[in-house]
Amino acid sequence: MKFDWFRSKTFEYTLRGAVYYWVFCFGFSSYDTFINLYFAQIGYSSLQIGLLAAAVCTVLFFAAPLISSLGDRWNQRKIVLGAALALMAIALVILGFPTGFLPVFLLYTLTAVFRAPVSPLADSLATEMEKHNRSSFTTMRAIGSLGGGMAAIGFGFLWALIGFETMFLIGGLLLFLAALATQLLVEYPSLKKHDNPLNYKDVLQNRTLIFVWVSSIPVWVALFMSWTFEGIYVQSLGGTAALIGLIRGLAILVEVPAMIFSGKLLKKANSVEILYGAVFLLAATHFVYALIPNPNWLLWISILKGIGVGFLITSLVRAIADQAPSEYASSYQSVTSALTWGFSALVGSLLGGFVFDGLGGRTMFALCAVLTAAAVLVLYYFLNRHGQTIQAAAATYEVIPLPDPEQRFMQRSPELFAISDARSTPKISREEEEEIIIETLERRYSRMLDED
Repeated sequence: MKFDWFRSKTFEYTLRGAVYYWVFCFGFSSYDTFINLYFAQIGYSSLQIGLLAAAVCTVLFFAAPLISSLGDRWNQRKIVLGAALALMAIALVILGFPTGFLPVFLLYTLTAVFRAPVSPLADSLATEMEKHNRSSFTTMRAIGSLGGGMAAIGFGFLWALIGFETMFLIGGLLLFLAALATQLLVEYPSLKKHDNPLNYKDVLQNRTLIFVWVSSIPVWVALFMSWTFEGIYVQSLGGTAALIGLIRGLAILVEVPAMIFSGKLLKKANSVEILYGAVFLLAATHFVYALIPNPNWLLWISILKGIGVGFLITSLVRAIADQAPSEYASSYQSVTSALTWGFSALVGSLLGGFVFDGLGGRTMFALCAVLTAAAVLVLYYFLNRHGQTIQAAAATYEVIPLPDPEQRFMQRSPELFAISDARSTPKISREEEEEIIIETLERRYSRMLDED
């Protein structure tokens, strides 16, 4: 009996998502962790590195909602995701050849265009799999972080030995494998067909979304300041490339237990409460980063930072998924991606470059601590004033799984699917609602079999 779970659909779909996230994060971390060190090695200043990051973030801000919405409107999220990763892989391989600032600037920006829809599309597919099959998004994402951590540590030692000459070729090949791995994901086309883009007026009326997005901006500004210049900061304190890889890799690896544990917490607390705790922890770690005198100590502080990032990522994705209609799942996630990986990263990269060059790394990390502390205050205010209005994630994601043959029935009876996918609190109890749905399924499925 204890091995039944490994033969269940829940395990199968969790494993499918986990393999995709592992391959993608492994490939992405193989080069992204060290790319600013590469830019510094070929002679770019901190300001030029900040400009490169800012250009990427500007593209992500505008391209993420636009390209991701195509997956929603065409009901082809998986195809769009695979194509984006394949094109990203090609652009990355070409990026390894030029060294002049202008061609690198243009190629790095092109890579960002194809990267823009990757996270929104993958996260929306994974959360939809979770809703339909009770698979675990937090476990999928945790395995991805495991792959990213392994890549950061392993490739840190490799690039320290052989240099960065083959980094872009290897990274591109791994991203192409990630494009193939998208076929493991399962897509549930929305039964509510639509040809219209997301109506942002309706989105802005959702108080929970507004507070989550507003509080996320300073947090991600601080994170991108940290991520962009962390390696250079460690190097300025006397650290090596191997130490930089260990710091980043360990931070990513500890995201794994943090994300798995956050999945358990999400069954008992709402996602905004967990987001609040994650931001509080990140504020504390940035403050310590600003004070630390020895780069080797950062190896241990990065553990707390990784835990905070793990809780932040899963709680933020879940907070948005809780509020998003299924037909706009990728579009809602893309807004988050635009605000975090786009706007916040743009501000963080530029601001970090100016502060790091002008005032030093310690001042920059002190500013990171102030920004995340401001986000703590915003979330504290929201939870105290409006916390009771947030629907618990456990209730939102308690969905009756349907066997594969009944998926045909769902396509024929969208009105029944709409009942089971309802997010508002019913006037009857959930137990009574489930009994009605199951009885209706049995009757109509029987009629369908007779017709066939």
